[in-house]
Amino acid sequence: NQYDDESYKKNINFLSKKIKIEKQFAKSSVDTEQEMTNAIMSEADRRTKHQETEMNESLRQKDLSYDAEQMSLKRNLIDKKISQDEYDQAMKDAEKKYHQDRLDIIKKYGGDEVAEHKALLDIDYNNFIQNQQKEAKDKEKKSNEYQKKYDKSNNISEKSAINESMYQNGLETFEEYEQKKVDIAQQKADQRKQIEQ
Repeated sequence: NQYDDESYKKNINFLSKKIKIEKQFAKSSVDTEQEMTNAIMSEADRRTKHQETEMNESLRQKDLSYDAEQMSLKRNLIDKKISQDEYDQAMKDAEKKYHQDRLDIIKKYGGDEVAEHKALLDIDYNNFIQNQQKEAKDKEKKSNEYQKKYDKSNNISEKSAINESMYQNGLETFEEYEQKKVDIAQQKADQRKQIEQ
């Protein structure tokens, strides 16, 4: 590579001097100028190919490193050195780092970044969806627990407190909250009637 750079510089220097001499002696320098343009274009192609080769080798090394990391995590899971949850999280982290590292390599060499940006966005989107699903599942579980307490309770004050808590924690809609308030008021009225009789 250094030899190619030196050779290119010497050739351009030689052609520049040749053009200068040709112009000095009123000769046509068109052929020499074309030769110089061809040399510059050829050097640009050589450097582009060299950069592509370096980029592809860096990406290949990153692929090998990522594969090794995945194999190590799988082995640790099989050998029970890590739990399934730890494995899942480590795999997600490794995938994100893999695509971020690939993006950094591609940026360094001026390659097409779209695929890596898309992969990173897909990872973030999938994490977002999984978190939303987990939150919804947790919310449903908590709501069911509160509902069971509400249904089992015969104490009107306790039912009111549970209803209020469910609403404040976003575990029921305003309409459900209001309906339970009506039901509780009806139960109070029924209890008063029984006491009066």
